[in-house]
Amino acid sequence: MNDSEKPPYRWAMLGCLSGINLIYNGIATNIVPPLFPRISQELSLNYAQIGSIVGALALGMLLFSLVGGVIADRSGMKKVLSIAMLLASIFAGARGLAPLPGQFIGRIPCG
Repeated sequence: MNDSEKPPYRWAMLGCLSGINLIYNGIATNIVPPLFPRISQELSLNYAQIGSIVGALALGMLLFSLVGGVIADRSGMKKVLSIAMLLASIFAGARGLAPLPGQFIGRIPCG
């Protein structure tokens, strides 16, 4: 497909999807730090442990974006994104129910 055959709205679509991604990831990563004092108090965690929990999300983003990109190239973007959204939702729900600090490892697949 050459440039004349591509739809003219593709850049607008890319901009909208990128904006949604920035907002979603911004909320997911920036909503936790203001809650550090309360989380540490309720779960008896120190700041190093909380930092590991927050870092797990970035680690998951790194690992799963590399693997997901390769799989998306081979299987199709729509299929991979649908499965990724479903899995991220499941792990986010499981993370919300985690009573113990060790169970926050569920933040890695959310990335």
